[in-house]
Amino acid sequence: MTTRLVTSDGTRIAFEFAGNPDGAPLIFLHSLGSSHAQWQPQVEALADTYRILVVDTRGHGASDAPAGDYTLATLAMDVVELADMAGFATFHLCGLSLGGMMAQWIAIHHGHRLRTLTLANTGAKIGTPESWNERAEIARTQGMTPLLDAVLARWFTPAFGPAHPETIDRLKATLATTDPTGYSGCCAALRDADLRAEVPQITAQSLLIASTHDGATPPNDLTFLHANISGSHLHLIEEASHISNIEAPAEFTAALAGHLSQP
Repeated sequence: MTTRLVTSDGTRIAFEFAGNPDGAPLIFLHSLGSSHAQWQPQVEALADTYRILVVDTRGHGASDAPAGDYTLATLAMDVVELADMAGFATFHLCGLSLGGMMAQWIAIHHGHRLRTLTLANTGAKIGTPESWNERAEIARTQGMTPLLDAVLARWFTPAFGPAHPETIDRLKATLATTDPTGYSGCCAALRDADLRAEVPQITAQSLLIASTHDGATPPNDLTFLHANISGSHLHLIEEASHISNIEAPAEFTAALAGHLSQP
């Protein structure tokens, strides 16, 4: 059941609880243009063990989409406020793409809250200002339709779509109904975010998941994080692109579960 938290700036952030009420807290943060439903394969696999909180990032899903540019700090603090509301003094945190950048910010600024950190298909800096400005302008002036095909082509390998048409249709519908104002606001957050100088401050036990065919956040982006986060572990998924938790759910979940269960 979707519930909403009104944050300190008056924005309603949608979230759902799942899993074992007595389990260790685990928060999932999704990619740009998606929603909390992105994590369904992992929620189903881990529900017996963990108290799971899945979030619709500001501007996405059932969350509000206030006008204007967002910042990475604003997006990440929405999650910290949710954790406070849930009574999660400490928690496991897993984020992919934009969600991975939000997770990095939390690990840098609120690292004492984290039991473990998992960063998938992300980077300390993603894309170029020009690319994010272009996407934001298209969303603002033309809506989401012109972006659909190019985004889905970045999300999955060419073979995935024909083999999983229902999954593609579902994700395309989510992307198509993402609020253009919220999408462009998050594009601005990605445009301005650069954590390269700060990621060496991360001390959480960290798993980094990269995908061989990911053109949006290539393996080198995760290699950089691996080199700069002390003690981190890098896992490479061979047959997947950007949304690896959906394209390779069994391998992704196995890697995540092993990381979460470490003492």
